[in-house]
Amino acid sequence: MVWEREKAKELLAYLIDRRGAAVSNTGIAVVLWEDDSKTRNVQTVMSSLRKTLKNAGCEDILIRARNATSIDVKKVHCDFYDFLGGNSLAVNTYHGEYMQQYGWAENTRSNLS
Repeated sequence: MVWEREKAKELLAYLIDRRGAAVSNTGIAVVLWEDDSKTRNVQTVMSSLRKTLKNAGCEDILIRARNATSIDVKKVHCDFYDFLGGNSLAVNTYHGEYMQQYGWAENTRSNLS
């Protein structure tokens, strides 16, 4: 995928990390900018994410409700979900490198070890 905004890429990663649990716009602002006053920025990033997903032909993975966003985990295939499902290839190839570029992923990373 080609990302016009790094925050849109990070938002998708965060939604994948949440495994289908919805997050509010304020929650997204806190995670992406560590500032709950940045909720206006969320709409811009959300628009960019939708555009990127549409261009990739997979915009249907995003679930939007009033002030809540999640992904449809049944429509997402990734090594993280394979690992959680006990897929032996995913388990055997994991070496602790889960989303290291994102500080918010530390909690998940520590639980995967």
